[in-house]
Amino acid sequence: MQSPQHKRLRDFGAFEFSLPAQNHSAPLQQPLSGKEPDPLQPETTLLVQHQTECHSLKAALLRHRTVLFLFVRLSLTITGCFFLITRVIWSSFPQALAHIQGSLLLMGGLIALAGILIQAYRWRSLLLMERIHFEMADLIKLYLLGTFFLYLHPGGALRGEELKARYIGRIARNLHGTQNAAIRNKLVGFLSMLLLTIPSLFFGAQYLSPPLILWFIVLTLCTIAAISVALLLAQLFPELAYGPWSQYPLMVTLMNTGSILNATLRKPHRLGKALLYSTLSWLIVLMNCQAYALALGLQLPLAVCCLALALAELLNHLPLSYNGWGVRELALISAFMAAGISSGQALLLTLILDGQLLGAAFLGRLILQKLQQKKQSRV
Repeated sequence: MQSPQHKRLRDFGAFEFSLPAQNHSAPLQQPLSGKEPDPLQPETTLLVQHQTECHSLKAALLRHRTVLFLFVRLSLTITGCFFLITRVIWSSFPQALAHIQGSLLLMGGLIALAGILIQAYRWRSLLLMERIHFEMADLIKLYLLGTFFLYLHPGGALRGEELKARYIGRIARNLHGTQNAAIRNKLVGFLSMLLLTIPSLFFGAQYLSPPLILWFIVLTLCTIAAISVALLLAQLFPELAYGPWSQYPLMVTLMNTGSILNATLRKPHRLGKALLYSTLSWLIVLMNCQAYALALGLQLPLAVCCLALALAELLNHLPLSYNGWGVRELALISAFMAAGISSGQALLLTLILDGQLLGAAFLGRLILQKLQQKKQSRV
């Protein structure tokens, strides 16, 4: 039977040492204790402690950065609300409130419900591309759930999209497919917005403010540049997804987005149905805004609605404020006031649109809470 020393030397062959020749015939001395101490144990313990400390430090830095970023975004939201309050003439607000027509307000709510149904069909067409099947009732719930992640979750709109894709991926047991569908959903939404907004800039330019048009062009070009950078990085430098750059979340997002968009551009015809549903959903959003404007007794040009809602959508995805709140309202009121609407009427119309959005987001929060309770009861 081999001695413990011979067993250790055999297991760690890289650390073997040669025994003196005169001692080959003599029996090896057994250690006094039952088990010989491992000389590598102190180094291994120090390495594990060092790795644990590094992970703890990274987690603490990430928490501090998240809290600081959230504080900055909340500060910008409060600043936007302050400018909003100072810009509105509050004496016109009660007059606008007194002229609300309840029937037209109800019609706007029904149009919003139709928009949710079209959005569910849009998601269904994108999920079917990944062979993910959901019932229509579940798709409506998932749309409301996504609204909560986009507009109320503290992670921001982009982080909300990621959480939405992860949550749906867990339900469907296909995380990669839902991430692809989420990115394609943003792509078709951006394209359908351009299809409706760009013609309105030419046919309704007399109702639009030049600074707002300039802001829309700048934000659109920045979005196109970000998409182009993601496409080029994924096409020319695919190794960045696995190298040292992979530790940066922004680089991971760009590489994932670029690879999915590259695969989509190889078969663009597959997005036809989703683009059709997305365009219909944007038309319904415009009709919804027009219905609420009529409920306030306003004759709002369609071009103004297009530009205002497009600016709100673009600003919502910038990490400027808390999920776009404050900045989005400032853009909406500025666009409405540029069309000759009083500040009180513009504020009331914006609050109605925000109230509709918050209602859908709170419904999504209730759905999320119900799903979590079901999961806990099963456990």
